[in-house]
Amino acid sequence: MAGASTTLANPWLDLRRSPPYVLPEDAAAIEAFNRVADVCHRVDLTLLPEPFLGRPSAPLVVLGLNPGWNPADAAAHVDATFFRRSRQNLEHAESAFLFYLFDPSLDAPGHRW
Repeated sequence: MAGASTTLANPWLDLRRSPPYVLPEDAAAIEAFNRVADVCHRVDLTLLPEPFLGRPSAPLVVLGLNPGWNPADAAAHVDATFFRRSRQNLEHAESAFLFYLFDPSLDAPGHRW
């Protein structure tokens, strides 16, 4: 229908407030994968997912194919500021930075790239 616009619901609003951080509709598939995956390939459900940077209304949204994991990730995710900004990104909340990792006050692995 010409001129019609649709707004998709943001599934990340349904993300749990405590671990395991997995969307209800993804839980069975992630759990099945983690049961058979090598330890180094499992999805770490103790960290907030980071599938994208930016808001859907932005002219540019960065999608993450598989950002990987390193021990510094866990340290970043326990930082209250990083955790809050990461959650706000998932929820499409307003931010002073187009990409929260551009915030120079954050000490997170993604900030370095």
